[in-house]
Amino acid sequence: MLKSDLAGPSQTTFRDPAALGLASGARDREPSVHSGTEILVRRLRYYIDLLQIGYKHALRPDPLPHSLRAERIALGIDLPELDTVPLWSARREDGAVSVPFIEFILGQMTKALEALAPSVADDPRSSEALSASLQNLLGVQETIDSAGGPRPALPRLRDLYLQEGLMNGLCGPEGLLDRQRELCAALLLPESPAAGH
Repeated sequence: MLKSDLAGPSQTTFRDPAALGLASGARDREPSVHSGTEILVRRLRYYIDLLQIGYKHALRPDPLPHSLRAERIALGIDLPELDTVPLWSARREDGAVSVPFIEFILGQMTKALEALAPSVADDPRSSEALSASLQNLLGVQETIDSAGGPRPALPRLRDLYLQEGLMNGLCGPEGLLDRQRELCAALLLPESPAAGH
């Protein structure tokens, strides 16, 4: 009896692409959902979120900080030490903040923005926003480099305390990372039919 239920007409309708919302137009759009651009944007968002969580934890320590481990694994970032960023973030009495691996995190964000540039070359507004974001990020990196030496290729653990103003301008409300998050959201918006005109 179970076999006959599985082989019945309901099974046939379930396999029908139209019944699943996979009409020809939806099938044509499906591959773009998992495009290289989306992966780059998701990686950029991961590093933005990681840095902001570390910063917030340094300001208000929480014994159970939010973890981005699942996102890191899903993105194929094989650096488990990054899971410790919130726990090891600290703030000194003078307001300076240390977020572990900040140089590496900013470097990865820069690489993601540079890799995204060709995908927005045809859209002047997005291209301009991405370029401005990249220039601002490079300016922050230069300031950090002058305080800490050359950028590491892999996460390097050391106490690098950065002044409160710099960290707030980077990670605080309406800071550079919030603007980059808005850019990520804009890059992931589906293209409207009028966009091609």
